[in-house]
Amino acid sequence: MRGPLWLGVLVAAGVLAQGSVNLLRPVTSYKLLALGADGLTVGLVTAVYALVPLVAALALARRADRTRRLLRAAGAATVVLGTGGALLALADGVLLVVAGTMVLGVGHLLFTLAGQAAIARYSRDSELDLGFGWFTASYSLGQALGPLLGGALVGPAAGSAGDRLARVDLALWVGTGVALLALPLLTGWLSRTSWVLVSLVGAALALALPPLVLDRSLLAAACLAVGGLFLGLGQPLTMTLISTGVPTQWRSQALAVRLVGNRVGQVAVPLLAGLVAAPLGPAAAIWLSCALLGGSGAYLELAHRHR
Repeated sequence: MRGPLWLGVLVAAGVLAQGSVNLLRPVTSYKLLALGADGLTVGLVTAVYALVPLVAALALARRADRTRRLLRAAGAATVVLGTGGALLALADGVLLVVAGTMVLGVGHLLFTLAGQAAIARYSRDSELDLGFGWFTASYSLGQALGPLLGGALVGPAAGSAGDRLARVDLALWVGTGVALLALPLLTGWLSRTSWVLVSLVGAALALALPPLVLDRSLLAAACLAVGGLFLGLGQPLTMTLISTGVPTQWRSQALAVRLVGNRVGQVAVPLLAGLVAAPLGPAAAIWLSCALLGGSGAYLELAHRHR
């Protein structure tokens, strides 16, 4: 597939893949509770989704480097995602739910690796920011739509929480979309490293405010949108920096290492946030995340100065 069509196909597939994952994962929690699982079991199943596929991450990335048709690999990943969803639907016990969750995690990891590798391989260096930006935006849109659809399918008991999560994600998606539109212009003004620093600090400041203004929903939504803008700005830029910082034949593996760090953070940060939220309240968990973002920005600045 030649020309910009391949990127459009990949973006559309990204919306569907991420939407399906974010529909299935919350619904899986409800199914586990219906099967008699406790909170600890639900947490362990979440960890299985995030961590178990990482065992194969670098091997899959090396395979992606050798694969000629990466979009076909992404297509195969959607089959794996569908298999995981079918296992979850058919599961009549916790062990089958664990198996389905593991397959779902592998499928999502494979799709993400194939998509990132395709952009790194088929895009010119000057087009990497835009390509990774569209791919990130497709995931953001899928993340907004998935819980909303899942809440509608499950019913009112779960729909209220799903609707709230979807509205939060939608605000973040708006910010991400604005960042996507601005990305080609902004990267010509400052260096990519500088914009990553701006995105980290800006997101930390913007997302620290909503817990203080929960009684003003419009202001809280605006803060979320601004935080989403900065988060949406930083993610594709880090992928571009990694892609341009290593030889072409290593790009898939380098992006896989980034993804490993991302998945580890998805498990470790919520656990740490839970420890903080228990004695101090949920706002403390949000502020902890903001502190981690700000600390990452400080580390990036120090590393850049000593380079």
